[in-house]
Amino acid sequence: MNFSDKLNALKDKLEKAKIERTKAQTLLDSLEERQKELNDEIIKMGIWPENLEEAVKELETKISSLLDEAEKAMKGE
Repeated sequence: MNFSDKLNALKDKLEKAKIERTKAQTLLDSLEERQKELNDEIIKMGIWPENLEEAVKELETKISSLLDEAEKAMKGE
């Protein structure tokens, strides 16, 4: 492979890398926009996104408790 071939191969790789970078940036922009939309929806529910994990745990505990109550009621306890 001579110098010209190597240079052309490098140019091709550079062009492919630029295309991949553009694709990655587009995906990142899309994901950031979706994250903002989801955060807005969460806030509308009265939960701050940074407290979401805690809110989910509270809901899981409440659901478990309600299932236990329902199970006891079905057994006649």
